[in-house]
Amino acid sequence: MRMPSLPLIALLLLASVSLPATAQYRCRAPDGSISFQQNPCPEGAGQQKLEVRVNAPAAPGATPDYAGSLSELERQRKIREAISAGRPMVSMTRAELDVAMGAPQRSSSGQAGPDQNDQLLYLRNGRSIYVSLKNGVVVAFDDVDPPTNSRAASTAKPCPSAREIRDIEIEISKLANRDNKPLQLELNKRLLDARACR
Repeated sequence: MRMPSLPLIALLLLASVSLPATAQYRCRAPDGSISFQQNPCPEGAGQQKLEVRVNAPAAPGATPDYAGSLSELERQRKIREAISAGRPMVSMTRAELDVAMGAPQRSSSGQAGPDQNDQLLYLRNGRSIYVSLKNGVVVAFDDVDPPTNSRAASTAKPCPSAREIRDIEIEISKLANRDNKPLQLELNKRLLDARACR
C-alpha cells in the first residue's frame, strides 16, 4: 500500500482544522476488509469507535497556525528518518532516542534547579557519541572521531584524579554555566571520560 505524500498529508491536516469534530468508525466486513466512515457500521460488521482529536477552534478573527502544523509534521518526519538511520537528533524524546540508539554504554544524571539533565555515551563502530538531554528531550549531541593513529593514543593523558573529577562536577553545577549548552556538553563529556578511565 502506497503511503500518501507529505503535501497530501499537510493538506488533509489543514482541512481538518476547520472541520467540526465528528465520530469515526472502523468497520470490518465479514470478508475481512476494513473501511472507515462517519456513521456506525452495518449490523454484523465488527465496529470500533475511534477517538478523533480535533484542534481547538481559533478565536473569532484569528488565523489558524498552518505553519506550526506543517513544521511539526516536518519535525516528526525527520525524527523517523533519524530513528531509521540509528542516529540521535535534537528534539527527540528519550523514548525515541532509545529506539534509534539502543541502550547507552554509560550515563550520568544530575538535577539543576527544576531541570533533570542526562548525559549519555554511545560507542558505535569505534566512535563516541555523546548525547545531552534536558527534561527527557535531546538538546545537543556530539559525534567524536576515534584517534587517527596509535601515537595519539599512546600520548594520552593519565586518568584524572578524584579531585579533578570533583572539579569538573563543580563546574557543571555552577549557576553561570547551567544555561551554556555547548559548555555543559563539553564538561559532561569530560566527566564521563574521567569516570570511565578510573
